[in-house]
Amino acid sequence: MYSSDAGIEAASLSALEALLRTIYPSETAPPAGLAETIINQSLEALKEPEKNNAPGSAKALAAMIRANRKPALNSYSKLTCAAKTGAYALSRALPQLFRQFDQPTLPSHREPILNYIVTFLVVARSVYAAPDTKRNQAAERSLEPFRNGLMDVLREGLRTNGLKVPAIKGSVALAEIPGFLGKQEVEDIVHSMDDMLINEKDPEVR
Repeated sequence: MYSSDAGIEAASLSALEALLRTIYPSETAPPAGLAETIINQSLEALKEPEKNNAPGSAKALAAMIRANRKPALNSYSKLTCAAKTGAYALSRALPQLFRQFDQPTLPSHREPILNYIVTFLVVARSVYAAPDTKRNQAAERSLEPFRNGLMDVLREGLRTNGLKVPAIKGSVALAEIPGFLGKQEVEDIVHSMDDMLINEKDPEVR
């Protein structure tokens, strides 16, 4: 999963998704064993966000989020186990990344940290907003415990030079997850983006 070859990396991530669906097919199997090992190793790599292994580790966690597209039911306890595993991966990864973003070892680490958070949001959008999806955020609530942390990180990114591009991508992804953001949260994002369109001089941001 850490190959410099994009084709090999994509094939490895696809294989990981298939493996997770095979190992955790039922709601009785807990997100333990291989899943726990992958999460622990990935989180350890993300503690050094600038190192070569970190992007691949974030993609491995993203593959866990994306692994299962079966119907989401009305309570977390009845989710398919692969969906539980993705939610568990988020519950472990996001708090760590929020802490690292708030208190980075080096200021330059904030950009890759935000990029990893955005990776999870883009994958969550692909799961919950795809035209043929049978999963929904309202039922799984995998992002709900992290609503305030996500909004805080994105707001900070939208007003910080060097972080605006990933913050825009993350904000758009979050806004496109059906039913997740409230009216005031959407208005806050729109206001920040309007301000950038008027005042931002960086063509990449605009």
